[in-house]
Amino acid sequence: MKQSVCNLFLMVTFIFCVTYSDAEAQIFTGGTFGGGISERGYFADIAPMVGYRYKSFRAGISPFLAIPESSAEKIRFSYGGRVFTQLDVIKGTFLHAEFEGINQEAWIKDSQGNSVRGRKWYMGLPVGGGYHYPLNDKMIAYGMILYNVLKQDDYPQKNPIFRFGVRYSI
Repeated sequence: MKQSVCNLFLMVTFIFCVTYSDAEAQIFTGGTFGGGISERGYFADIAPMVGYRYKSFRAGISPFLAIPESSAEKIRFSYGGRVFTQLDVIKGTFLHAEFEGINQEAWIKDSQGNSVRGRKWYMGLPVGGGYHYPLNDKMIAYGMILYNVLKQDDYPQKNPIFRFGVRYSI
């Protein structure tokens, strides 16, 4: 199911970006700082991004490096990537959906069934909305609140997920 949702998401984003290209289309770049707080501790990430905009629609990719903190166990860092889409709905507000993969240290079972420290991939589908504010004619600051609809118990980020960033149109 997760694989099908990811494939559909990527296919729709790719078709839209390839189909539309005119004077109103442009490439953007920027970055985000995000995080959240839960009973397990906090999760903070920093992520550059690059994407494509056509009118009120944006799609892009964003690799990230994250620093999770847990009171139960010390995890050094996490990393991963996101594929995202955004749609402006009302002046200053937008909807956001993404598929992300997070690689993080975890207790995993080895071939003998023993629990050992290793790395594990977690997949998420955060969706939500946000507000953006123009800083000048090329730069926009934004914030958003996301909710991971896949709701895995061992997922590194807990709901809600907060992100803030800057986007620059090239």
